[in-house]
This record gives sequence, structure tokens and C-alpha cells, in this order.
Amino acid sequence: MEKINKRLRFTYDDDLALIREFLCENPTNKPERWEVIQKRLEQQTGKCFLIKTLKSHLFLLLEGFVKKDNAHQKTSGIEPYCERDTLLQEVRNLCRATQFLNKKKPISKEMQILQLIKAEPESTANDDSPANTQILYSNEYEIRQLTDNEDDNFKAVDVSMSDLKGTAFEGSILAINMQQEDEILLQSDDGEVDPAKKPLINTPVKRIMTANRKRTNVIKSARKNANDYLKEKSDREQKIKLKQIDLEDRRLKIQERKLVLEEKRVEVELLERRDKSDLEKARINLEVTEKQNLHELIKSQQTIINHLVLRLRKYEPEMS
Repeated sequence: MEKINKRLRFTYDDDLALIREFLCENPTNKPERWEVIQKRLEQQTGKCFLIKTLKSHLFLLLEGFVKKDNAHQKTSGIEPYCERDTLLQEVRNLCRATQFLNKKKPISKEMQILQLIKAEPESTANDDSPANTQILYSNEYEIRQLTDNEDDNFKAVDVSMSDLKGTAFEGSILAINMQQEDEILLQSDDGEVDPAKKPLINTPVKRIMTANRKRTNVIKSARKNANDYLKEKSDREQKIKLKQIDLEDRRLKIQERKLVLEEKRVEVELLERRDKSDLEKARINLEVTEKQNLHELIKSQQTIINHLVLRLRKYEPEMS
């Protein structure tokens, strides 16, 4: 029986294993360590990936993480990072520290133009004016075919400065246009009229593509969710502040009541002390008066005794 070769697929666990091995071995300075990573992955996952496949998949994950990280920064980072994103952040920092970059393959000018069209700012997608839906006309700039051997689908695109002014798409298109005109001037050596100098005619051209509708809807929903989250967060903070103010008012009222009670207690203590002092004064006065009366009584008794003694002395000779 013939052996059927199935295409190997990366799972979430395979991604985690690849990223961990990359961070463990750090093949940025020593490319031969990719073989160690390949062997360890084969032992862990049972899948024999090529080194080229591992590299391309790792950088694909890294590019996806960079896009996701940029989107998170725009939406205030609502969702927390998963384990794979955390490891990819470490890989990104490691690549930045070692200046290790993935070499990209050169792309054609057609692909560059398509990428520039797709990278058009979102403001054009959100604008409902007819400029985004109708066919554009222009007499100012034109991108022509470089050679007769190029694809017929690469048509001349007229871009109006008034429609694309202030965008990144404008500068890129103008740079490509100038480069193409220079090449056409170099090729026109037989005395023929340069196509770039021919008068331009108002003819309908290819409709300029706007941003993907699905992508704009996702961005709108993400922004809406972010706005809702921020609104709920501000409402919660406002409620918490109101509760704190209410508690502070209650605390102040309790403090005022405590002060009033303290004043009353002090007044009662003062009254009690006054009463005690008055009672003490009255007791002392009473004792003084009692002592005075006793002293006077003693004096009177002494006088009586003295008088009786004198009378007895008078009667003693008569009795003798």
C-alpha cells in the first residue's frame, strides 16, 4: 500500500512548545540551534517539521501578535494576554535586543499597490460621501504600464490629489509613479513621443478599493465595547465616589454628635464639681460654727466653775 503523506498542522500546544524552545535555545546568534529545537519538538509533539517551516511559522505568530498588540493599544488593552501572547512578547523583546529580523521576500509592484490600497486609512471607510463609491476621474497623475510584457490587468490608475490628499497612500503612489516615469524616459530612445507627455483624457478608471467592511465592523464593535467598558468603569467610579462622600458626611455628623456630647459631659462635670465645692464649704462652715459654740460653752462652764469655787472659799471659814 502506498503511504499517504498528511500535511502537518500546528496546534496551540505546538505553538507553545515552539516558542518555549526558541526562548530556551535562543538561536538568534547561533542558527545551528534550530536543529536542537527541531529534535526537541519532534520528541514532544511527534511531528517532524522542517527548520524552514518552524522559522516561518514562528515569525508568522510574531507578526500576528504585533498586529494584535497594536489593536490592544488602540482599545486600551481590555482583554488580558494569554500564555502564548506572553511568550511571544518575550520573543519580540529578545529579537529587538539581538536585532534578529526575518528576511522578507521581495514583492512585485502590483502587490505593493494592492497592499497600499488595503492599508488606506479607516477614515475613507467610515466616510459615506460619494467619493468612496463612485468612479474617480483625474487629469493630474497617472500610473502607466512599465513594459508591454506586464499583465493586462495592471491598468492605469488615475489618482486625484484632492481625493487622496494627506494620506499615506498618496505619497506611495506618487513615488511609484515618478519611478515608473523615469524608467519610461530611459526606454524611449527611438524618438517617439513619451507616453507620460501625452494629453490625459477624462476616462473612467478602476474603482479604488476601500477598507474591508468586515474589518471595519470588527473595529467598530471593538471600539464600541471599549467605550461601553470605559463608560461602565466611569459610572462605577462615580458611584464609589458618591458612596465615599456619603460615608464622609456620616462620619462628620458622628464627630459633631461626639463633640456635642463631650461638651455636655464637661458641663455636667463642672456642675458636679461646683455642687461638691459648695457642699464642702457648707460642711466646713458648719464645723467652724460647732467648734465656736463648743468653745463658748466651755468658757461658760469655766466661768460657772470659777464662781462656785469662790463661793466655796467664802463658806470655808464659817464652817471651821
